[in-house]
Amino acid sequence: MSVFTSKIWRIQELGEHAIRAESPYVSFRKIDPPGSAPPPRPVFAFGPVGSFLARQMYAQTELRATGCFIIRNAFAGPTGVAVKDGHAFWSDSLNHHRPYVQTVAERLNTGELPVRDVDGPLVAFLGPSYEVYGHFLVDYLPKLWLLEACGFRISRLRFLVPMKPPGWVLDLLLAAGIAQEQLVPYLFNQEMIRTDTLIVPTIMRTYERLSRSFGTATRFWVDRVRARLPEAVGLGDRILVSRADGGETRRFTNRPAIERTAKQHGYAILRPEALCLAEQVAAFASASHVVGEYGSGLHNVVFSQPGTTTCALRGTLRDPGSIQSSLSEALDQTTGYVIGQTTGDDRNHDVTVDMRDFELAMAAMHG
Repeated sequence: MSVFTSKIWRIQELGEHAIRAESPYVSFRKIDPPGSAPPPRPVFAFGPVGSFLARQMYAQTELRATGCFIIRNAFAGPTGVAVKDGHAFWSDSLNHHRPYVQTVAERLNTGELPVRDVDGPLVAFLGPSYEVYGHFLVDYLPKLWLLEACGFRISRLRFLVPMKPPGWVLDLLLAAGIAQEQLVPYLFNQEMIRTDTLIVPTIMRTYERLSRSFGTATRFWVDRVRARLPEAVGLGDRILVSRADGGETRRFTNRPAIERTAKQHGYAILRPEALCLAEQVAAFASASHVVGEYGSGLHNVVFSQPGTTTCALRGTLRDPGSIQSSLSEALDQTTGYVIGQTTGDDRNHDVTVDMRDFELAMAAMHG
């Protein structure tokens, strides 16, 4: 097996490169044009919202273009970074930001990475943070619709995937109709793949805003998943998504009180990681009201019906954002927030929800 010996001499924004006349080997098939739109508004927000969180919820208006880049005779490098003729390509629309690609390029210039040839058309499908469940739902699975919208037949493509991804990644890809033989496992951070046709779909998110076609894209892959999963029984129309097993980030100090109060209002407590994929989908599909600690598990409302109301519990720091509002807008659902007081200033912070605010949220959801 050969190693990558070409030198990277330029870090180039892929969108700019695609529109240059001297770059006939790079093209971009656009689906959503760039633009702006007013952000979605929460249906309620209780607790210490403050000016900082208000700006985060209401100030983001930018929407980037979405579509697929097609690069002839190129390499897919670590985490799918596209490389061609001494260029390493970055793009915020690919989750490949310039500082990150700069680091990848420096590594490539050491000449240590092996090269493997794979026939195209080959899709550089996954990228940074793909192993985070919420990012996989929001950033990566909608690319399946993008590929179809750009004129590609999913069944005729091959998809680069890490050699040993989390099991749920393969479960979702297979359930979405990607056959096992279409998957091309590679060393995600340690290998260069050379192909005649590399397809690089954008994500459909600009920070915490989702593109105009995100709802259509999500319904596309969700319908494919539902069609292939065995039937399972839901947990009723009211569920609370708990992060009791969510590790050391965003710890809710009064989680037992929150869960106890939710039970009194008829909520079943759900820990998504304890369920198989079919059970998760059934639980959210049957729920009309979802309460949850902000995190990947709450993004499972992509499986819920239009009209579903979500109450997201979160702290006062920037992390974890407010993309849940954009999800609801795209899927014809609604979202409200209960803000708990944060102790500390990093991801390992504690959050305490005022139970009076939580009761107000219950009343807002159910009257």
